[in-house]
Amino acid sequence: MRNSVAILALVIFVLTFISSEVSASYSSCQKDLKKCKKEKKEDRLVIGPSKDAFKKNLPQDFCAIFKKGGSKEGQLRQANGTQILTGVCSNTPQGEIPKVENMPSTLILYPDNGDKIKKNEPFTIKVKTQKLELGFFSDPAITYNTFPQVLNKHGLIQGHQHVTIQFLGKDKNNLDFPDATKFDFFKGLNDPSKDGILNVKVDKGLPKKGLYRMCTIISSFSHQSVVLPKAQRGASDDCVRFSVV
Repeated sequence: MRNSVAILALVIFVLTFISSEVSASYSSCQKDLKKCKKEKKEDRLVIGPSKDAFKKNLPQDFCAIFKKGGSKEGQLRQANGTQILTGVCSNTPQGEIPKVENMPSTLILYPDNGDKIKKNEPFTIKVKTQKLELGFFSDPAITYNTFPQVLNKHGLIQGHQHVTIQFLGKDKNNLDFPDATKFDFFKGLNDPSKDGILNVKVDKGLPKKGLYRMCTIISSFSHQSVVLPKAQRGASDDCVRFSVV
């Protein structure tokens, strides 16, 4: 019995010593990134951008370069789950990426291209999305971009849909380049749907006559754009142009 207790105490001591050594190494890396790069990185956390992390799939604190002592100290804030609008660095992994045949796709069913809607008249947007498990929507106030993308048991991304409407100008001959920070209507569609169809009502209609663009934005659970296995990100969303008269 005494021997067992002695062995257990020795194991605890060794683990504590190793943990403190790793912690001290990590702390020293934060203070001196150049010194850290000279050390062997097997079984260690990689500080800042590194080819070793990419080649060996090591855990990586990419954002350390923006922390105190880093080469880009203070240039970007650390992601904390809130929507920081002044630039941010996030260590959230991209997560699970689907097979190419499981990439999601969306069609806007209403309004359609060329449709005309009366000024200030309520209307209902209708979109259909396939190959996406809808209804996965985290709290955007405290968990923005914090969770990696996740697939369901069928290999489909778990996420949600958005729609945004922007004013383009009075007519097709007098178009304004849309400002990404401004919109006339925006809505996150966080409901589940068995058939992929989601509806949202624009209660007050649109206030100005002219040409509008409406687009969808597919996101995974914590609001980052979906990560796909092939360079067809834009093909997963849809846009239409319609007029308000």
